[in-house]
Amino acid sequence: MISTIKRGDERDWVLRILGEKLVASHRWESAAAVISGIERGDLRDMALQTMGGELAKTHQWERAEAVINAVERSDIRAGALRALGEALAEVQQWERAEAVISTIERNDLRIDALRMLGEALANAQQWERAEAAVLRKWQGCGNVSGGTCGIRSATEI
Repeated sequence: MISTIKRGDERDWVLRILGEKLVASHRWESAAAVISGIERGDLRDMALQTMGGELAKTHQWERAEAVINAVERSDIRAGALRALGEALAEVQQWERAEAVISTIERNDLRIDALRMLGEALANAQQWERAEAAVLRKWQGCGNVSGGTCGIRSATEI
């Protein structure tokens, strides 16, 4: 049925929707096959981002990271990696969360993810780890005016 759709964009949109429905049903192999058939890069990347997020929700960390790393657009990949880092922090997988966050290429998005991790660590009273996360955030802020990188007080960590 889908193969009868002639226009590439229309076909890719249908494949993205179908792929995301399969992801929602946790039919991973079928979803991966459908998503791989999407020719338009941004639509494929968005479907992969959705799949990575759903895999993270089911605590399939390695698989989620592999799917997210297949995303070609750096901004979409960075957002997906931040979400994976947040999901890992929620279940106190601190080392894995830090490792995932460290792979975010865009400095501003990595800094935001480190802020989130610092907050999660502080909430869990993991003070030394929280301090290290904040220090990494500040080190990444080098050229931000005032050097505060958006932190106005210690309570914002």
